[in-house]
Amino acid sequence: MNPRTLILTLLFFSNQVFCESLDESFSCIELSKAKGIYIEAIGGASHANKKQVGAQFYPGYYAGGVVGYKFSNRFKLEGELSYQRANIRFIKDGEPDAHLYYARGHLKTCLYMINLLTNFDFSLPFVPYFGSGCGYARNDGKWSGSHSGLDQHTTFKKREVAFQGIMGVKYRFRKAIEIGIDYRYILFGRNEKCQRVGLALTGFF
Repeated sequence: MNPRTLILTLLFFSNQVFCESLDESFSCIELSKAKGIYIEAIGGASHANKKQVGAQFYPGYYAGGVVGYKFSNRFKLEGELSYQRANIRFIKDGEPDAHLYYARGHLKTCLYMINLLTNFDFSLPFVPYFGSGCGYARNDGKWSGSHSGLDQHTTFKKREVAFQGIMGVKYRFRKAIEIGIDYRYILFGRNEKCQRVGLALTGFF
């Protein structure tokens, strides 16, 4: 038996075992067939690019909510609101040699996004997806440091267009509840970036 045949055989039997463990009124085919309005809670770890406001950051966190509509077995349109915070580790002094200095402070970001997602239905309990989104980012930063050149840059406010790429996989363990692992790569303006990895809990109505 070649490796491809073995993998397909294992997937088939694991799927059958999973289906037999479900209630008779809930088949595996229904796992990814739910559609309509849904809400979603998201949260996890974030990492801001060091180019953002000329600083380097410690790993941060994010949390938020999503309201969306699943049109069919494949497409979803959703609105997302999320909050992100990261503490500053170093900051540049703005001079030509761009020295880094220890600083204390934070950067807070609120994202308002519209996303379009595509699901891949393999009639299995795990459903991969990918998509993209665009919207508005509101960045607010505050910091202080021992270097005198930092005194004039104690606050930072920036409003700009944001774009994100999305990919992940979800697992449906109830008729109307999904849990998933979610990755997002976000662009703020021209060269400011952020990555997020977290969990998503979804409920359908």
